[in-house]
Amino acid sequence: ISGLHVALVGGILFLLLRTCRVSARLLPWAVLALLFMYVAVTGFAPSALRAFLMIAFIWGAYWAGRPNDGLVGLVMSAVCILIWDPSFIGNTGFQLSYAVVASIFLYGLPLAKFFDRRFQPYRDIPASSLSWARRLWARVQRGLWGTLAISLSAFLLSTPLCAEAFGTFALGSVALNLLLVPAAGVVLGAGVLSLLLGLLHTPVWLIVPFNAVGIALTQAMAWLTQKAQQWLAFLFHETQVSWNYFGAICTLILLGALVLWRERLDGQKPSYYLLPFGLWGFLISMGYL
Repeated sequence: ISGLHVALVGGILFLLLRTCRVSARLLPWAVLALLFMYVAVTGFAPSALRAFLMIAFIWGAYWAGRPNDGLVGLVMSAVCILIWDPSFIGNTGFQLSYAVVASIFLYGLPLAKFFDRRFQPYRDIPASSLSWARRLWARVQRGLWGTLAISLSAFLLSTPLCAEAFGTFALGSVALNLLLVPAAGVVLGAGVLSLLLGLLHTPVWLIVPFNAVGIALTQAMAWLTQKAQQWLAFLFHETQVSWNYFGAICTLILLGALVLWRERLDGQKPSYYLLPFGLWGFLISMGYL
């Protein structure tokens, strides 16, 4: 159960309850109550609980008229989880979940905006003058650049933790995610829709196609991952770090650097976006000395 899964369930619940004409004041709290029940069914997995608490803090800030900052919601959710169970601090899943999402907020989203400005197709043509094919192609390109930005940011912070915890270094995941991330969104959407249709006692023949799509895509993703490791073996290999707490120390250093990096982002040259990976390369090389 991933944070994306929980966010998707929350979005579907929001649309469903709004379609049922639930009042605007009651709507967020009804969604949060149902979403909490769903997270409880998952066994309060760290990624699911993090996503739920983030949504709760963001909606709470909106309801109170405060600025909606996803990063603040992320930090507050981490504080709440650690108060509830401090032992989570040593959980690899907890560390990866928060490190990756923090990297997306601090580096991935600014990088996605940079890509959008730099590589925006048909920028000199009014949108009303574009054909449907060009509008579709423009959306596909934006989606690919956005996925690349998110993949790079996730790789930036997950690498040290994965190297220490699992002994893996998968540079090829950056490219592989361009296919896997959109496919995962379809799989999650199909699963959530089949679940909701089942709760509504929909005939089985209407649910089967959603399950079939989810199963087929999941198997295709597993096959593609396995083949990628064979075809691009030099991008996927086992590794071993040379000193203890390498993952945690590198992650904290990179997080601090990204906070400072984002503070000075306005008006910087394109080369400025390479600096975090320069520090990343230095830290990774130190881990093998």
